[in-house]
Amino acid sequence: MKRGELLSDKRIEKGLSVSALAQKLGVSAAEVERWEAGELPESGHLLALSALLDISVEDILRGGEDADEAGALEGPSGGAQGSREEDASDAAETQERETEAGEPSHRFDFGEVRREQRNGEPLGSDAFDDIRNDRAFVQVLAKEEGEILNGYFKGERRFGYIVFAVFTAVIVVMLAVQFAGWVFRPREFTLENYDDFVDIAVVPTKNFNPEDYIVRVTAKEDIVNLRITVRVKFWNLHSDDFYETVTVAAAGLREDETAETAFHISEIALDQGFEVLSAEGDLA
Repeated sequence: MKRGELLSDKRIEKGLSVSALAQKLGVSAAEVERWEAGELPESGHLLALSALLDISVEDILRGGEDADEAGALEGPSGGAQGSREEDASDAAETQERETEAGEPSHRFDFGEVRREQRNGEPLGSDAFDDIRNDRAFVQVLAKEEGEILNGYFKGERRFGYIVFAVFTAVIVVMLAVQFAGWVFRPREFTLENYDDFVDIAVVPTKNFNPEDYIVRVTAKEDIVNLRITVRVKFWNLHSDDFYETVTVAAAGLREDETAETAFHISEIALDQGFEVLSAEGDLA
């Protein structure tokens, strides 16, 4: 069976028309017809053609080998002579087509090897020099062209790489924007975060029997329009706990500057801590 017949039979067996096979391979119908006429497909299409028709690349490259060898065994004279004439005819036809097309051939003449086998001549390493030196043949067998990898064609893989790169770039940009927004976010002085910007202390004016106290606010950063209200808890041995509410205000404080408000209580008592009721201000 010749290469063209082999490809044609496999295509029909798969239920594909010439145009359907051409569309799957991304070639013209005329090119498929040339293959089925005996022309060897280009190396870039061999792997895809092999996968679609369920036939090995070697069978495509060696199309018609078995039939030729069978003819040679039928008779050393007539069969062999007919095979040699057929090889010469195929080679001449192939050379003629390539000359007309103006394209170089990437075929290896397996007929030369068959003739040496039929003549009983030993095959030396030079018999396969054409195979080793035929770049297209080596590329197909070694898959250097990468036409098919893990079931994907080169174009499909390239598209996947582009999509992945775009997706990654979008994610990186989104994360960068969020990070920049967090770094350069507008800061506010509020009741929830006042301790990030000020220190508050309640101190007595004297250490023995204190009746006068000061609420002192120290700025950690520059603040304007500061206003803080605290409620201080006091304890006296002879009475119940009681509270005093004090407000500290300042038009502006530099870092490490203080603002304070002094107040007097009606009896001697010790402070038991304070609670911030409100905190307002603008960060300079």
